[in-house]
Amino acid sequence: MAVEIVTGFQGKPHVTANDTACFNQGVVGSGEYVLNIGKKFAATVVTNNQIRIDDGEAVMQGVHFRIHPNTYINVTIENGNQGVKRKDIIVARYTKERSTGIEKIQIVVVKGTPSADNPRVPSLKKGDIRVGTETNEMLLYVVSIDGLNIAGVTKSFEEMTSIADINKKRLQKLSEIMAATQPGFFVDALAAKELFKRSKFEIKNEETAINLTVLGKQVYTRSFEVHPIPSNTTTRIPISVPDAKYIWLDTSNSYAYNVQGGEIYPIPYNSPKYVQNGLNVWIYNTPQKQELVIETATVWPEKYYAWIVVRYYKK
Repeated sequence: MAVEIVTGFQGKPHVTANDTACFNQGVVGSGEYVLNIGKKFAATVVTNNQIRIDDGEAVMQGVHFRIHPNTYINVTIENGNQGVKRKDIIVARYTKERSTGIEKIQIVVVKGTPSADNPRVPSLKKGDIRVGTETNEMLLYVVSIDGLNIAGVTKSFEEMTSIADINKKRLQKLSEIMAATQPGFFVDALAAKELFKRSKFEIKNEETAINLTVLGKQVYTRSFEVHPIPSNTTTRIPISVPDAKYIWLDTSNSYAYNVQGGEIYPIPYNSPKYVQNGLNVWIYNTPQKQELVIETATVWPEKYYAWIVVRYYKK
């Protein structure tokens, strides 16, 4: 088949819904998303048999559909039964009529199977709209029914952040990164590289046995130099001792210091006068991961480094 120009003049109507949907897939993504506009299909339980779905915009595999602003759709939940539970799902169902090619999307409820203890979520009907599937369902909500009552409505769709919102939440300066106190921001790659360069750690001493035993077990140490001390953040450094039974901070040999000379502070460091200048260090130890966790609540100048020693004995 020849190459087709879509956004070009051909002297006749030629742009199809599938052309637009495929373009949307390339720009928005090939998945299924509720867009960050309007009420985003917010669900409200009206009665034990009715749930209201508010206005919103969504894209299902490139196909844009909507509930118009300041309108809503009510969906019906079938009655539950005393003593059993059920999980229904509210879906956006895409269908394509085979003979005419007419497409539509409807908000419908798929009833689950009642169970005394462990009701299962119904399966979705999935297909590839781009290649002409006749049915595809996008999950919006899971409705939990306990006896005669709706026990909960769980949002189950992915929200798509707009390009404008990404730009608003894009952090390009180190000062902006340090000042962030909420999740959901995006860090510019160059700023991230600079931040990485400014905060590094080195394992200065590999595992060293010392003249100490605990519960009959040989004690080992490992030392880390952190330069500079990370500012207003939480930094996790892998200790990587998978066979360690217990790991603890050697506070008598751990300290923060000014590389230009002068101050030396204990670790952990907590100033009764300047609480925000605290430097907290603790150990995270599970069978899968061993980490040294460094927490600071203010900006430490780059001239401050940390020497941290951990002790441990093995299984």
